[in-house]
Amino acid sequence: MKWLAVLALTLWVTDPLRISKINRHKSAATQAYTSGNYAEAAKHYHYLLDSLGVAEEEILLNLAHSYFQLNEYEKAKQVYAAVAAVGKKPLQSVAHQQLGVIANREGKFQDALQHFREALKANPENEDARYNYELLKRKLKDQNNPQQNQQQQNNEQQQNQQQQKKQSDNQQSDKQKQQEQQKQSQQQQGKEQEKQEQEGKDNNRDEKQNQQPQGGQERKSKLDPQKAKEILESMRNQEIQYLQQKKRKGTKPRDKNKPDW
Repeated sequence: MKWLAVLALTLWVTDPLRISKINRHKSAATQAYTSGNYAEAAKHYHYLLDSLGVAEEEILLNLAHSYFQLNEYEKAKQVYAAVAAVGKKPLQSVAHQQLGVIANREGKFQDALQHFREALKANPENEDARYNYELLKRKLKDQNNPQQNQQQQNNEQQQNQQQQKKQSDNQQSDKQKQQEQQKQSQQQQGKEQEKQEQEGKDNNRDEKQNQQPQGGQERKSKLDPQKAKEILESMRNQEIQYLQQKKRKGTKPRDKNKPDW
């Protein structure tokens, strides 16, 4: 009879239909959780645990996560506690970490610190648990030293004010530099404009001079020393010829009866 019970259990575990159903519900639970439908995910995880008898720690932890996302902290704490008690070390670390988060939200800060410490003991590489532990520890320290905390806040406020003043001074300095550069640019443009206007006036004066009659230049050429010398020489020659001609005209007529000499 005993072997019949073992055989029945073996057949139930290896039943292809059951395996197919398990895989289908696992897939549906994962899809529902990923899409944010945590109530549907919890429903599938419950069915796997209760109806199909799938005693897997991962499914138990995922059920706790679903309760956590639904803010059903009492149910989540029960399931997380079960994983923390019997699960593998990495899963225990995650369960303690989540129990610490819930305790912190409920204002149970010392319980939260203890859970974070247990999470790090189970898995020292759990960086989320380490971050939460350090953050909560610093928070409790500040609460226990309000005067020191106030001083720190005052220092931070003073630093912020100094930083803002520095930024304002830098902005003012940049504004002054921009104004100075703009002023210099305007002065440079004014100089360029004056230079262009002066060049325009000079060009107009040169054009007017070039358009004047050339009489002055002609008169200058007449007064050229060489030309004047040639004119005087020509006038002198003409005068000599005139005097010679006049002298011939003034002589008496030659006597035809006398020889020429």
